[in-house]
Amino acid sequence: MGNNQKLFFVLILIPLIIPLVFVFNTDFLIPAGFVLGVDGVVVSRNLYVIFILYLITKVIFQFTGSKKD
Repeated sequence: MGNNQKLFFVLILIPLIIPLVFVFNTDFLIPAGFVLGVDGVVVSRNLYVIFILYLITKVIFQFTGSKKD
């Protein structure tokens, strides 16, 4: 694995970890005083899931992409 691929995975894994934390711990998504804002939590969790799937497909395409050897 070259230095470019290592850098790619570091730059992809950091943004991948942050949405995973928000998806599984919704207390970060609800500010104080907005306990009844369930609709916003649902929308934001869906957006995080879409972003996570995008990053995972980006990693898969990096693995299966054309190799210039």
